[in-house]
Amino acid sequence: MSRMRVDKLLVTHIKSIRGDLKIAVSHYNKDSQSNQININVDESITSTEIHIEEKPSNTDKTVHEDIIIDEKSLSDVSDENQANSQDFLDDNNSSSDSATNNEEIEIENWKNKAYLPSKPPKKIKRSKYLNSHPEIKIKQKIKQKIVKHRLDIVKNGNLVGPLSIGSNKNKKKCKVINTCAFDSILQAVATAYLDSQNYAELIDTINCSILNIASRLVHNGTNNQLYIERFELLKQYTKKNILVGNLIEYDARGNVAILAERLFIKTPSIHQLYTCDNFKCGQTIKNISLFPIDQGILMTGKK
Repeated sequence: MSRMRVDKLLVTHIKSIRGDLKIAVSHYNKDSQSNQININVDESITSTEIHIEEKPSNTDKTVHEDIIIDEKSLSDVSDENQANSQDFLDDNNSSSDSATNNEEIEIENWKNKAYLPSKPPKKIKRSKYLNSHPEIKIKQKIKQKIVKHRLDIVKNGNLVGPLSIGSNKNKKKCKVINTCAFDSILQAVATAYLDSQNYAELIDTINCSILNIASRLVHNGTNNQLYIERFELLKQYTKKNILVGNLIEYDARGNVAILAERLFIKTPSIHQLYTCDNFKCGQTIKNISLFPIDQGILMTGKK
């Protein structure tokens, strides 16, 4: 037996009681109409003659009774009976309809987790493009051509087929895999290119491979030439494996911070100067790609 809620059990029980009452009423009506009634209406007479023929008893005696009933009184009685039966049916139907509606509306409030029935929200299909931040666009007053431009998402090397590298005579099938670290840096730089006009002008004037690829991603989108440039840049930082069919595979798996230090070596964030106390050894300059972060200061908020 399946489980049933208490409210649903009560509604079912009430319905069964109503059904039993209907059966009892129908039996009562059949018993009251067991005698056959013949009604003969004469058009010339305003009264109606009703002949009631009772079934013969065990003593084989038949009794014939002629009852003359006024037609008006008979019609009043019949109308009253019809009205009572109609009221009973209406009350029964209304109560059953209300019980059904309440059963549909009621929700089990288990641990106050009930909710009103409503249409499920429409799921917005996720786009394959990234939008530049609206607040930064308004603040920097970027050109309208760049504002309306959408940024493509670079595919991971695992999803890109082998690339044909080299001239027609010496073409080689090459592939670079696990480009997650590089792609995240490239997407961040391309987004910054859209957000800041000053940074976009700086990228266009600097000769740096990662910045040049980011600029081409903004203006031209993802294409085969972009993936070839990514391969040429990453192959010097990755491991080389020769697979079956002379397919050359490069694994670009690595740490994002270490890869960023190598990619931005020509565009450092800091120039660190080293000077000796006696001024005899001269001064040395060290380029630092990423601004160093002091974890202690970030945690405590104090210098």
